[in-house]
Amino acid sequence: MSILCSGTSSQISLSNPTTNSRLSIYRSDIQQYLTEGQHSTFTSLRSAFHLIASLAFKEPGIPRFLMSPDHKSFTIDGHPILMEAYFHNIHHVIEIAEKQLLVVLRGCPVDDVEEVIKKTLDTSDPSGWARDRPREDKEGYSFLTDPENPFHHFKYRLIEHFLADDNEEFAVPDPLCSGMEIWKPRKWIQCEMSFT
Repeated sequence: MSILCSGTSSQISLSNPTTNSRLSIYRSDIQQYLTEGQHSTFTSLRSAFHLIASLAFKEPGIPRFLMSPDHKSFTIDGHPILMEAYFHNIHHVIEIAEKQLLVVLRGCPVDDVEEVIKKTLDTSDPSGWARDRPREDKEGYSFLTDPENPFHHFKYRLIEHFLADDNEEFAVPDPLCSGMEIWKPRKWIQCEMSFT
């Protein structure tokens, strides 16, 4: 097979120009260069690739986590962490998250929500577990909105709390129009700014 290029046009002359079948041209002139099994530059590269890939896949990767011989500390990407500090920090993070959640809830009652969450996390009772469908591709789907789970009942809990008659932190009833509320956007913004 030879390729001749002149200016803007190129021409390929094949060893069997009388055959019009593309498959026969591929088999007679091109296949040996693109498939393994015959000696060509392609097959030599493929053989080397197979050898290198088999060696590379058998070599274990360098770990990101290393445990000290006494099991009292470990490193993550070279940063040392004491096991004692790690366990203490987890409880500290949970305490901070609970405090921040209470600030966001602004006194909204969530005892019944906590009971539902505890029931769904109970490993001894599979009938109470929350169902999640990873293959569900409906827009807006979440295990929180799934009608088979008990969470969708609490969808408007926080907004209902903010609109309650005795709560005037974020909204107050409009005296000119019954059933309407006047929102206080500055209070929302101040609340948002306190978390950043």
